[in-house]
Amino acid sequence: LSRRTVIRYLYYKPDHLPISPDFEKYFEQIGGEVRQPSKNADLYLAVDAITMAEKLDVIVLIGGDKDYAPLVWYLKSKGCKVEVWAFPDSTATSLIEIADDYVPMDEKFLLGRPTSDRPASRKPRRSPRPDNRPIIKPRRAVESPEPSANLTGPADPE
Repeated sequence: LSRRTVIRYLYYKPDHLPISPDFEKYFEQIGGEVRQPSKNADLYLAVDAITMAEKLDVIVLIGGDKDYAPLVWYLKSKGCKVEVWAFPDSTATSLIEIADDYVPMDEKFLLGRPTSDRPASRKPRRSPRPDNRPIIKPRRAVESPEPSANLTGPADPE
């Protein structure tokens, strides 16, 4: 995440699936929080992302399932930029197209591998901030969120 300020690291995995002790130790060291619901971790991820969307500038979604598309559309409708980081072979093209940025992951992202020479984003970033402020930072509190959000994606122009 380079020079950006990270607010939270959350990792979701159903409690019936094992987590590597090395990963768990690493995640604790960086201040991450592991969430292990009994079923469907994706739903918990979506609820947390929606809850935090108005307080964050950027959400990094590590996963490439096209089922995340409605979540990405919603987050973007709330003013959040959404980066998708995922392995190319398991990333839906449609998710890459709607994300603000896509980072194709490879073996360099795995624990125990060197961290230098990370791959560049496949999709060019929007114009960089002129004052080099961190991209991820808290937003001001919003009194009341919009009650009706378009969760189905952009409107069909026809």
